[in-house]
Amino acid sequence: GGVVNVVMVTLEEVLAPFANVHLLDMDIQGVEMHVIPAVREVLLQKVHRIHIGTHHITIHQTLREVFRRDHWIIETDYPPLSSVHTPFGWTSFRDGVLTALNTR
Repeated sequence: GGVVNVVMVTLEEVLAPFANVHLLDMDIQGVEMHVIPAVREVLLQKVHRIHIGTHHITIHQTLREVFRRDHWIIETDYPPLSSVHTPFGWTSFRDGVLTALNTR
């Protein structure tokens, strides 16, 4: 395997061309706390629902509170490394799952 160079873009740049995004699905391997707070206003303006794979309990809990403060409705809240009763029965999660609905 060789080296592959990729161009990094911000989430704000990804969302820029869109007036509305119905679902933003993110799995960014532990850097959620660097990305989400930087684009809170853009998310509030453009994104209807966000679905995030979380990779540490502290990240999961902090993001949950960030979304609640911004008046998102938490629809799915399964912390990483947990076993939770879901609509499908008991499920074990290695990565967390957090889904929030924008109320604006």
